[in-house]
Amino acid sequence: MEFYSKVIEELKKENEELKRSVARLAERDENFTSTVTELQQRLAAIETQPDEMQQYQHKYNLEIHGVPETEEEDLEDFTVKFAAKLGVNSDTNEINITHLLPRRALTRLVKFFAHSNKILLYQARRKLGKLNSKSEFQCAQEFTSTKI
Repeated sequence: MEFYSKVIEELKKENEELKRSVARLAERDENFTSTVTELQQRLAAIETQPDEMQQYQHKYNLEIHGVPETEEEDLEDFTVKFAAKLGVNSDTNEINITHLLPRRALTRLVKFFAHSNKILLYQARRKLGKLNSKSEFQCAQEFTSTKI
């Protein structure tokens, strides 16, 4: 009987040690899980930052679609004339840069120095249909690929 009592006591001690070990492992697992969750949240925040920054930079850009290309054309002068047709006073000094978009035929990108100048021209786009019912021109705000 004494032998069985010793075996039972040893098994009880081993069982208690195993319970403590399982509790420590469960705590470590909980810590790892919370760390992984926190890192996933931080990664998601970091992944959106470049897109938000790029979208902020694009807020000054306006795309003008349907404009045929000519060899001696000055794109800034075209933009000023285009704005004048829509009743928007514009000057080449308000335009940072203009260029053709290589992958989109007949599309010009205009980057303004001030967001307000871009908005004036963008809001005036509604007049395009009134100028010519068969207007080929369209104005659109430029968005990053993830915002489309």
